[in-house]
Amino acid sequence: MSHRVFVTGLGVVSGFGDDLEKFWFDCLAGACLVEAIPSRWHQFADYRSTIWSPVQVPQWPNLFSRIERMQHDSATIMAVGAAQAALTHAGFTTEVSDRKSNARRILGIDPQRCAAFVGSGVGGVNSFMVNHAHQVLASSVSGAEKARLCGVGGGFRASEHTVRETLRADDQRCNATGRI
Repeated sequence: MSHRVFVTGLGVVSGFGDDLEKFWFDCLAGACLVEAIPSRWHQFADYRSTIWSPVQVPQWPNLFSRIERMQHDSATIMAVGAAQAALTHAGFTTEVSDRKSNARRILGIDPQRCAAFVGSGVGGVNSFMVNHAHQVLASSVSGAEKARLCGVGGGFRASEHTVRETLRADDQRCNATGRI
């Protein structure tokens, strides 16, 4: 059984920005934003790569509130923004269908006949690492150290160095015990 699939719109978030036409012309011109990782970053971790291509997360004030930008992982924000751009590029109009959850619907489309696919190899890894760091610190740091790292109301104030050292100790402990 085969099905026809039509790509009707494109959206992009890249180091060049979120403008599809500019992205396309930069690609055709052979532009490249890959550069060496700044040396100051090496004090925080031992990277396997020496290059990167940083991407700034666009704000999209009409798509996300300030609170939503703080709650969602940057990969989620970029994926939803690129999907909205693809819908606009395809000529579709969206509207907010549930203001509380900021859910959107595509006008004039039967939701039973429309789909979107979003794929990511490491999307959400930032949120995962931050949450893991909180759990590691909560389970492996003494009460006095927790009091020093956490402000009033339990706010997290650990330095990058503390998080890195704690994660490294946790990895060594897991390797020694065979736990993951």
